[in-house]
Amino acid sequence: MGSVGTAQAATIQRTDFFDFKATQEFWNTVRDRDGLERAFAPLDPAERYDEWEALRKSDPAAAQQLLDNYDHGEDLPKLHDLFLAYEMWNNAYRMYQYARDGRGMSFNNIHTMLDCASVARMARLFTNDCNDLPDWREPQNVARDEALALKKRNSMKKTGLWKWDD
Repeated sequence: MGSVGTAQAATIQRTDFFDFKATQEFWNTVRDRDGLERAFAPLDPAERYDEWEALRKSDPAAAQQLLDNYDHGEDLPKLHDLFLAYEMWNNAYRMYQYARDGRGMSFNNIHTMLDCASVARMARLFTNDCNDLPDWREPQNVARDEALALKKRNSMKKTGLWKWDD
């Protein structure tokens, strides 16, 4: 997936989206990696996207002109919104990885308030639940995450530090 460049998930606001409601619907209905890739496929790569993003910041009138004159101009704002949603998800996923590595938590199965708050803060525009993220992980990451979480859980069980049911 692409990137929104300097956007950071903790600072992304509803007003950063062209169509927040459509993006929120996307977040809530596209729950797996296949769906994510199907959503990006007709849009990515939009050949004029980088040019349009640069113009949006430096010359909004020229950016609008590009949208109006480009055959696929309507795709650029959609792509922008998908990139923002993915950026938020990716930052929430990174917070999950801390919970996985530190406490053996499985994806969408976080038990500690601190870890939950960290994940939910990154996805706050779409959900307040740290265990309700779309699973947009790549297949190799799904297997890796579960193996690492299980290894950490087993280690914690041996020392009596694991406090939750599997």
